[in-house]
Amino acid sequence: MKNRLVISVLLCFAAAAAADDLFAPLALPLPAGSSVTGVPSAQYWQQQVDYQINAELKPASATINATGQIHYQNNSPQTLTALWFELPLNRFLPDSISTALHGKGLGAAGLQQIRFSADNKELTLLRQDTFYRVSLAEPLLPGQRASLNVSWQLQLPERTDPRRPRAGVERFSDGSSIFGVALWFPRAVAFTDEGWALSPFIKDAEFATEQGNYQVNISLPAEYLLLATGELTNPEQVLTEAQYRAWQQQGSAQLLMPELLVPELLMPKSGDGTASKTWQFSATQVRDFAFAAGNKLIWQTEQLNINGRWQRLNVAYPDNGRWLWHKYALASTRHSVIELSEYFGEFPFKTMNVVNIGGIGMEYPGITFVGFRGPDAAINGPAPAYSRTEKHDVLGGIMHEVAHSYFPMLVNTDERHEGFFDEGIVSFLAYLLEQRWSTDFQSFYGDPKDVGAVMQQAAYAAPVRRADHFSAKLDSHYHVPAVAWVILRQHLIGPELFDATLRDFVGHWRGKRAKFADIIRFFHAETGLDLHWFWRGWFYSANHVDLALANVSSDDGTLTVTVDNRGGIVMPFQLKLTFADGSMTERRLPVDIWRLNNQQATVRFALAASMPVSTELMVLADAELSNNQLTEVDRLIN
Repeated sequence: MKNRLVISVLLCFAAAAAADDLFAPLALPLPAGSSVTGVPSAQYWQQQVDYQINAELKPASATINATGQIHYQNNSPQTLTALWFELPLNRFLPDSISTALHGKGLGAAGLQQIRFSADNKELTLLRQDTFYRVSLAEPLLPGQRASLNVSWQLQLPERTDPRRPRAGVERFSDGSSIFGVALWFPRAVAFTDEGWALSPFIKDAEFATEQGNYQVNISLPAEYLLLATGELTNPEQVLTEAQYRAWQQQGSAQLLMPELLVPELLMPKSGDGTASKTWQFSATQVRDFAFAAGNKLIWQTEQLNINGRWQRLNVAYPDNGRWLWHKYALASTRHSVIELSEYFGEFPFKTMNVVNIGGIGMEYPGITFVGFRGPDAAINGPAPAYSRTEKHDVLGGIMHEVAHSYFPMLVNTDERHEGFFDEGIVSFLAYLLEQRWSTDFQSFYGDPKDVGAVMQQAAYAAPVRRADHFSAKLDSHYHVPAVAWVILRQHLIGPELFDATLRDFVGHWRGKRAKFADIIRFFHAETGLDLHWFWRGWFYSANHVDLALANVSSDDGTLTVTVDNRGGIVMPFQLKLTFADGSMTERRLPVDIWRLNNQQATVRFALAASMPVSTELMVLADAELSNNQLTEVDRLIN
């Protein structure tokens, strides 16, 4: 019994020591589709889900009537007896989990009815909150394809709903409106090595979807301009003469004011006697489809030749005096697309649409909604007063959303479980775009200087957590991960090697679903650096950086400096010693100095000279600067 007790105590001690080892390898998941080098394995697979949809938007009631065909290709090794789809707008229904948690808001939105069928036989549905399970008439074997017919009616939410919709309608006093239409059709739930992604959509954790091809026809009143995912395939049928001329121009920006968007008189009539038109779009291998429509939008369009390919840029915003959008929206979109094309290579979408709809900021393939607007002033009048923050909100909001074209639109991440992954990298990319726009840009995410105070807050939680599971999402999923990527690029790896590594990662996972563990393994394999301490501190913990000078002493010509780790995250640091004669000694210490003791590091200088009059500690993202300097007076007092 005594020997067993000793062994037990030793094992507990070893386990505690391992738990305290900030340099120990992380226990990362390794599903069949991933590899130890962070690239897709030979066993990688993903489902293919193609859509053909005919939809009608009715602006007066903010409803959509639609029918479609869904072609589901089972590329998994599993036989499927049912398929799962999600309608995220069902979170606004009275009986949803989200309504129970967040209240009823401005009223119900979501599905009014839905019906699935195959071979003229209705299929059984089971609703689980925002999800629907569709039972198949016959099992879908590996390699087989199922075709389903679907019809549905949907009520869109008001964009002013306090539950913060990711889509909806904005109405103006003159009777005009803007529709941001997303999450509007039954989207196939991601099916992976880990099974169906069935975590409910409550509010903040976003989406996990499949890749597919889309053919979408959208009918609506003729006075509405419509921008959408993919390529407009019938521009000559739906654009006015002025619009079509602008559409065809290459190499120069075109501005179309609302008075030039009056529909032609010879439009086909809808059932209620109003003129209508049908817009046709085609999109290839995208994870979603969204569109925006407005009947008094200012539209700026431009075609750029980037790397030998014509790239179309569209920005649209309301005509009731949105001065900052008129001046900066197209310019910042152009800046983002050009810079990202140089960084990663070919831009993922031939058409990039940026639409201003108040209060909604959300990304979709080839189209994004940006909620920041700026001052309400006539675009042809005198420059209005506006703050630096208002301007940079518009610029930064556009840059951030355009950067989402790569994460998660190209590298298809699971936003619901790993929201910090795409939002962190995109906030980092936006920081680069902002600083390249202007070195004095007021960047809200990515600057290491002020992040320590954020990480010290009681509400701050480790980034590796679902967005619905904590209150400080903007800090944990945007700002802190962005700072971490900035530090990794500019101070730990170096811009040249970092940029090449991230570019190669995007190349390997283009059009595929990557996990955060994949990028960790890839950076280790490509850079040759052991970065487990970095990921553990910045992503898997709620710690912060606070290194403190604890003591400076001298003994037999050796100067000893003791540095305490008070915040929990180990970091490389620099020491600067200043002596009475004005001479200085500096030393940079790698992060490895913390390997023997995570809590305290000892640095020795072989000096025969006197004690320094000042010792200074310099470290990135330090939360408490008051403990970074010790003077001769400090030592005498202590």
